[in-house]
Amino acid sequence: MQFAGLLVAQERGWYREAGLDVNLKPADPVAPDSIARVRTEEGFVVGIADGSALLKARADGAPLQVFGTIFQASPIGVMTLASSPFESLADLRGEKIGIHAYNRDQLGMMLRSVGLDLSDVTPVVLHDDHHSLPAGAVAAQVAYVIDEKVAFETAGHRVRVFAGRDHGYLAYSQVYYTSESNRAARPDALRAFLAASNRGWRAAIADPMATAQLVVSRYQPQLQVAYQADSLRLIADLLFVESGPASVGKMKKETWRQSPGATPELVDALFAPIDKN
Repeated sequence: MQFAGLLVAQERGWYREAGLDVNLKPADPVAPDSIARVRTEEGFVVGIADGSALLKARADGAPLQVFGTIFQASPIGVMTLASSPFESLADLRGEKIGIHAYNRDQLGMMLRSVGLDLSDVTPVVLHDDHHSLPAGAVAAQVAYVIDEKVAFETAGHRVRVFAGRDHGYLAYSQVYYTSESNRAARPDALRAFLAASNRGWRAAIADPMATAQLVVSRYQPQLQVAYQADSLRLIADLLFVESGPASVGKMKKETWRQSPGATPELVDALFAPIDKN
C-alpha cells in the first residue's frame, strides 16, 4: 500500500491524461546497486527509495537528485504493548529491544532524544518476528508502523507507538528520484508525473477500503483487504505530516539537512524539488 497512490493514478489513466506513458516496475529488493542503476537503464527512469539510501548513493558518487516525496516522515518507530508500563522511550533503560538488523542506528538516534544510547538497552535482532514482543521476550521493538502495527493489532495485541519523527529521527521515506541528466532535461515530464501521482494519493486516501480492494484484486490477490485498508489509513498520516494537507509530495531542504548521513554539500547536490510552490 506504500505505492497505492501511483497504482490508483495508473488505473484511472491519470498518467496518460498528463501525456505520460508510465510503466510501474518493482525494484529488486536485494540488489545493492538497484538505486544506482536508475542512471543506466534505457529510457526516462524515476525511482522511489528511502531518503537515507539516496543520501548514501549520492555520497558514493551516483549522480542522482530527489524531486519529491511520498512520505514526509519515516514510518519507523518503537512499539511496546499498550498494556506495558513503558510510557516513554526513557522508560526502556535496561530493557531488551527488538530490531531489524538494519535499524540499529535509527534506534540509537531515537534513544538519544530521551538521553539514552544503545549501551543503555540490549538490542535483539528479530528480523520479521512478531511473536517475541507479545510473549515478553523483548520489552519493545523497532517497527514500521504502517504495517507492523497493523499486524500486531490484527492479531489482537494493542500497541503503543513512539514515532521516530517525534524522537529525533528526521528522514523522508518513499522519495522520488532520478538522474541529474533527467532532472535537467525533462522537468515538465517530472512535474506532470508528480502531479498525477499526488492526485492518485489524494484519491487513494479518500477511500481506503475501495483503494485496498483495487490493489488487492488487481495486483496482490493473496493479501487481505481489511489489513491493507488499515495500513493505508496509517500511511495517510505520513503523506502531509510535516506541512499540512495541501503539501502532498513536497519536502524541505532543512529536513534533509537533519537526516542521518547528511552534510550541507551532499544535500545541496541531491535536493532538486520540481514543485517549489
